[in-house]
Amino acid sequence: MKKFADRLFRLYSGHEKNSILTSIRHAFVFLVPVFMIGACALTLQYFPVTVVREFIANAGGGIIYEFLNIMYNSTYGFAAVYLVLALSHYEALPLNLHPDVRFFATITSTICYFAFLGPDVYCGRVGLMNYTKMANVFSAMLIALVATHMFSGLYRLFNRHRSDRTSSFVRVLHSIFPALTCLLIFTVLSWLISCIPGICNFNDLIIYLLSRPFDSIGATYFGGLLIMLLESVLWLFGIHGGNVFDSLLTSETGAFAFGGGQIMTKSFIDTFALMGGCGTTVCLLLALILFSRDRKKKKLCRLAGIPLLFNINELLVFGIPVVLNPIYAIPFILTPLVSYSVAYLATAMGLVPQIVNASVQWTTPIIISGYQATGSVAGSLLQVVLLAIGVAIYAPFVLLDNLVAKENEARYIDHLTDVCRECEARGEAYHSDGERLAMRSFENDITAKLYSDIIHDRINLRYQPQVRNERIIAAEALLRFRFDEDGRYLYPPLVVGIACNADLFDPLSRAIVRRALADLRTLQTHDKDFSLAVNLRLDLIMDDAFRRWLVGEVKGAGVTPYTFGVEITEDAQLSDSVDCTAAFDELKRAEIEIMMDDFSMGHTSISILQKNYFNYIKIDGNLIKQLDNERSRSIVASIVKLGNELNFSVIAEYVETAAQRDMLNDMGCHTFQGYLYYKDMPADELAALLDSQPAKQTKA
Repeated sequence: MKKFADRLFRLYSGHEKNSILTSIRHAFVFLVPVFMIGACALTLQYFPVTVVREFIANAGGGIIYEFLNIMYNSTYGFAAVYLVLALSHYEALPLNLHPDVRFFATITSTICYFAFLGPDVYCGRVGLMNYTKMANVFSAMLIALVATHMFSGLYRLFNRHRSDRTSSFVRVLHSIFPALTCLLIFTVLSWLISCIPGICNFNDLIIYLLSRPFDSIGATYFGGLLIMLLESVLWLFGIHGGNVFDSLLTSETGAFAFGGGQIMTKSFIDTFALMGGCGTTVCLLLALILFSRDRKKKKLCRLAGIPLLFNINELLVFGIPVVLNPIYAIPFILTPLVSYSVAYLATAMGLVPQIVNASVQWTTPIIISGYQATGSVAGSLLQVVLLAIGVAIYAPFVLLDNLVAKENEARYIDHLTDVCRECEARGEAYHSDGERLAMRSFENDITAKLYSDIIHDRINLRYQPQVRNERIIAAEALLRFRFDEDGRYLYPPLVVGIACNADLFDPLSRAIVRRALADLRTLQTHDKDFSLAVNLRLDLIMDDAFRRWLVGEVKGAGVTPYTFGVEITEDAQLSDSVDCTAAFDELKRAEIEIMMDDFSMGHTSISILQKNYFNYIKIDGNLIKQLDNERSRSIVASIVKLGNELNFSVIAEYVETAAQRDMLNDMGCHTFQGYLYYKDMPADELAALLDSQPAKQTKA
């Protein structure tokens, strides 16, 4: 089993790296709102309670039903078209095209899809919506992928000697011949397909080829089993398997027709093998609810649960998505086969009556449908047994999905951390430009989680104590953010960079301040003079609205005066040309202390110290790590001496050895922060340390 899981994991990892499959998955997820609206409308149209269904159909002369029909047809009725737009958009993203050209590629793909519907549609011999709805998903995917890459290649070919640094109008002109060529190719192919007798277009050709061998199949156990197998396989490729075989199963004269005395009928399949739709997806829903640790899938289950109870499963199937998903392919195929086989055996043995009511509404929930179809409680009990079997089949794959998601999460976090460090090394603000779609999507997931933590007040801080005379006197508040509650902390500059790019840095900073003040208030019940400092960017301090808010928060917190401070990182590029006097004086009047973090290794001129902005200076940790170097010792000693002469205190960060501490003491620096004493810790552990401290000495 472990070898099988490892192989499947490697297969899925390859699937994750495949840009085409990634685009397909994102396109389906992007269309979840469309599926949700359409599923709700369809559920109401075919509500399994006769009284409700008749009311909807007849009330106001049928106006409610017509309204719901419009909702359904405008969503599900054009699902294939929406998929072309979404998939073409995502597939064009990594093709290194100008945004205007990517948009033209999407439009061209849509035009090609309509051209591929064939001449019969435009001559009025068949209805247009027969070929724009959910049943045409496979052809929509294929056309979107082919047309997008065809347009991209032709655009580069026709414009290889032209610059893209021009106006949008010129790029429109450059797109005419690539778009025309794509359209001509798809039009010719469509016409050739339509020349086949009885075939309207490509979608008809697929269905014809797949269903033809079953025209004369008998209503045997193996006949039904083969149909179950092929329906599920077709669904995995985006082909509506039910549409392929519905005409065969619903024929009034065929071998599968109800009333022939055989066990295998369409009603039998719907009642026992396709509970919740193809793939027996009600079992998948329960397995996800019970075993999935993916927040997005849990949320999808809440949205898809009600439609799926009425056997409308597109929202779940395309939301995960199951289409082209190697993890869920096996249980999606296996569960209907096992359910069908168990139900067939139970019926053949006489444990459950044969279907006696073929008119049970297809939207009837399980348990109820089992009783109505067989006229016996045994039908409902069989559905319960099949439900348990199906959940047991899906469960290991849901757990494997959790494992794969965890591995992918770790890999994505490592990659984005490397990207962030590379940006830092280049002196740039963090950005993920040029990263593949899956990476940018994961970054969006981080943004969503960060936003959720901010608005629900779940920002997590840890505190690294600062020690003077072997006693904890203060601490620095450090942001610690996890994407997953059981995962590791993200690199803080990465979190800050993502927050800045998403315009979340202001609300994040406010959340940090609120959390730090609340913790400080608690910590001061253990030591009333204990101090905390948080890191804030200079641009926030210079913002009048934020500064007024900060002053109000500190005053309202009820903490001891001059025990809450802000640390300004030196990369703020303070200079003589930036006058911060008024802003800093306002903070000082509010009894807020001001510190400069990482002094000596950034961009700030040493002349800034003469302005008396800061109560504390924190020496850059890189200098402390190099105290065995004579030049580094001289720089640190000079900063400490300046502090004594200019009336600011000096704190040494990254103190990790007793030798470093002794050298700093000899220089006159007596306040330390680093692993020699403590790592960062939660507020409750810090409170316990404060209680266990030696008696307080006179504050220097």
